[in-house]
Amino acid sequence: MKRILSGVLLFGLVACTDGAQKIEVWHSMSGRQCEQGRLSLSELRQSLMVSGVRTMDAGKVSDDGRARVAMCGAPDGKVGVFQIDKSDLDRARQAGFELWPARQ
Repeated sequence: MKRILSGVLLFGLVACTDGAQKIEVWHSMSGRQCEQGRLSLSELRQSLMVSGVRTMDAGKVSDDGRARVAMCGAPDGKVGVFQIDKSDLDRARQAGFELWPARQ
């Protein structure tokens, strides 16, 4: 019985793990303070997909954590963050993405 139970537990661990080492990458949304236009999360995700990078988690908007001057027309610091497989990091970098967190 002990052998069967440990086999079931081991199978459960293997089944739950897809072998992917997940990391997060980010890209500026190119927004400006006091202005409406910026890249959308779907546009950023599309640029990853075109580069052969599959996103595992929906992108999220975050602040890059840098100090910014409060002035119309200055960058707003909003970024899109996506979870990808670690093996895709080079392709993501070629598409202009960097490893998150921004303050490494």
